[in-house]
Amino acid sequence: MKNRFLFLLKSEYFLQNKSLDIGKYIFIFFLFSLFTASLIEPPDKIKDFAPSLFIILIPISLLGSSAFLFKRDLEDGTLETLFVAFSPIEIISAKFLALSFNFCLYLGINLLFLVFLVDMEIGNLKIFAFSVFLSSILACSLAVLSSVSQCYFKSGGNFLPILIMPILIPNVILSGIIIADYLKYPLLFSMLGIDLLMIPVSMVFSSYLCKNIYNA
Repeated sequence: MKNRFLFLLKSEYFLQNKSLDIGKYIFIFFLFSLFTASLIEPPDKIKDFAPSLFIILIPISLLGSSAFLFKRDLEDGTLETLFVAFSPIEIISAKFLALSFNFCLYLGINLLFLVFLVDMEIGNLKIFAFSVFLSSILACSLAVLSSVSQCYFKSGGNFLPILIMPILIPNVILSGIIIADYLKYPLLFSMLGIDLLMIPVSMVFSSYLCKNIYNA
């Protein structure tokens, strides 16, 4: 059971990197955004502007890539084959974990570039990185939900990411408050609470849509 799921997770990870190029897309998107921000903003203001931009870009970066997580599997029959060996919750979990790992990995690399732009203390950097992580894993769960929803609701499905991603707004707001004053780092526990509530709900709903995707 465990080895079977690890095989699925490994396959999904390589699919997202080799076929969909999600990791490269995320890396280039954030790097280009930070580069353009450094050109527009004066050096004395980039310290305050860049971390906030980093947080705002998280849901935007996933709007474009979320559509392909399930669409290709549905179109080429891979999803139907996966149903033979795996349950819907296993398929959803593999996609969520692979996307979260990819997203956080390449986001972490971009975070190194942010350190060069912003003179941030080590303690503040840890707080900021944790807030980015909490926002990222929630965004990834919503991206999976958005992707399977677009396949399930074939009519008007393209508008669903615009309706789903605003669920991330509370975390974005809390991250902004923390960035403005790092002494308010206890708000990270509020972000963690939101994640612990919304991620399981998103996973359960995604697995339900995945299970009934051929009956839609």
